[in-house]
Amino acid sequence: MKRSAQILNKWLTQALTQFPAIVPLLGGLLMALGPAPVNAWLMPWVAIAFLWVAVLQGRGAIKSGLLWGAAYNGVSLFWITGLHPLTWMGVPYINSVAIVTVIWLLVTLWGALSVALWAWGLGWLVKMKTSAIVRVLAATALWCGIESVRSLSLLDWTGIAYTQSPGNLAILHLGQLSGSALITAAIVAVNGTIAEMIKSPDEPPPQFWGDMNLRSPQNWGLGAVRQRFRNQLRNRRWLAFLPAIGLFTIAHLLGVCLSLTASSDLNNSVEPIRIGTVQGNIPTRIKLSPAGIRQGFKNYGEGYEQLANQGAQMVLFPEGSLPLDWADYPSNPIARLVQTVKTPLIVGSFGNQGNRSTQALLMLDDRSQITSQYDKVKVVPLGEALPFEEILGKFIGRLSPIKSFLVAGKPDQIFTTPFGQAAVGICYESAFAEIFRHQVQQGATFLITASNLDPYSTVLMAQHEAHDVMRAIETDRNLIRVTNTGYSGLIQSTGQRKWRSQPQSYDLHISEVFPRKTETLYVRYGNWITPLLCILSLVGICKPIGN
Repeated sequence: MKRSAQILNKWLTQALTQFPAIVPLLGGLLMALGPAPVNAWLMPWVAIAFLWVAVLQGRGAIKSGLLWGAAYNGVSLFWITGLHPLTWMGVPYINSVAIVTVIWLLVTLWGALSVALWAWGLGWLVKMKTSAIVRVLAATALWCGIESVRSLSLLDWTGIAYTQSPGNLAILHLGQLSGSALITAAIVAVNGTIAEMIKSPDEPPPQFWGDMNLRSPQNWGLGAVRQRFRNQLRNRRWLAFLPAIGLFTIAHLLGVCLSLTASSDLNNSVEPIRIGTVQGNIPTRIKLSPAGIRQGFKNYGEGYEQLANQGAQMVLFPEGSLPLDWADYPSNPIARLVQTVKTPLIVGSFGNQGNRSTQALLMLDDRSQITSQYDKVKVVPLGEALPFEEILGKFIGRLSPIKSFLVAGKPDQIFTTPFGQAAVGICYESAFAEIFRHQVQQGATFLITASNLDPYSTVLMAQHEAHDVMRAIETDRNLIRVTNTGYSGLIQSTGQRKWRSQPQSYDLHISEVFPRKTETLYVRYGNWITPLLCILSLVGICKPIGN
């Protein structure tokens, strides 16, 4: 282990000296291997250490943070370029390339700025000559704090906890204690202890090879190597590895214990709900056209009737499955079909909030009456909503093919079905854990996510599913997900995927969803780990540990 650390230290030092941008860029690229569908979940446990070492060596904290963040977010979010071409919206081909490129760069910059802010904070801690323990504690608190603040905005997706989903279910169970923030804290703390071990600002790291001439054959003999290992064991400098190994091991053992104590649906005395899902597979480019709406009535109508005949107790359509104002079309073909078949339906359509429209899920009873409505809270900036609309609307209206924007729903909504309360999220709201936590806290017994996901690739489908896996584990609820193009499916409260549809296909399926009434520590108290880390960090900075 010491040999590996010294080789890595030597390489990092040389790389930072000759090519200062390479080390943080490499770290960001390694982090980008973590999210689905690659699922190289071990990489994030060392990727931040590259940026950490760069800051410790004074290689420009903000610049290094921007490079690391740009590499991570740029690669992870490259699926956004699937928006191109926008010619179906009347946008010329060249303009479409420019628009999609700018959107990708903006969301990449948004993520990179948060990492740059964190790197600046770590640089400040180094200048204050804080101890390694305090730096690890404070930097962990800072990363968790920045992600917590970013989750309050309209734009968030690449929190580092989702790099563990769905490949590392053990660590995801820490989410039951304090949400994704505890997973983030574990990842950052392990990276910090590795970085502090590799490069200490107070003293040079111990040398394993020393001044040995590696080109000399006799120095590769077992006797020479054995002697050097004995020297290292004698001075016990290898113990510097133990904090990182210990943190990693303890975090995973705790996650394993939580997963083993999770109750099974087999022990649930409540009868399951047979929920049917219709994956319509209608491209967005035609969905809003008269032909697309006719195809929607046909695909979803036939699917609804078939699932009802197969015994579905309730049927679920994806986000925007019928893109019309339901109040203006109360006698549309789907509404008439529900009145005939008598199976409750949750349909993705437009809702109303005053004289403005919302992206909504509507609960229709067996008479096709709307009994509950959920309006999307986190509307997509520039795609569905316009920030500072009163100011920017005058200018955007001249440039954008979108002539009207949706308004956001209220955060305190409750969605009731004939089979109890459900916690609902629409599309990329899956990345915002508090939306689901609040609804479960109010009594929701199962989760529903309804999404479009067209025209994006299977990369987004896998990442979206990864977020849903985290939400199911955090709240200890089974989650039924339906999309327009894939992956629809059922995720158990343990994070296991019960089934998954094929992408870009028309799919009908009935899932047995067990309601659950447990309450995790996270549901009850929320993200308590971040304020606790912040308090401990302030104590450590004001009164350095060890003094």
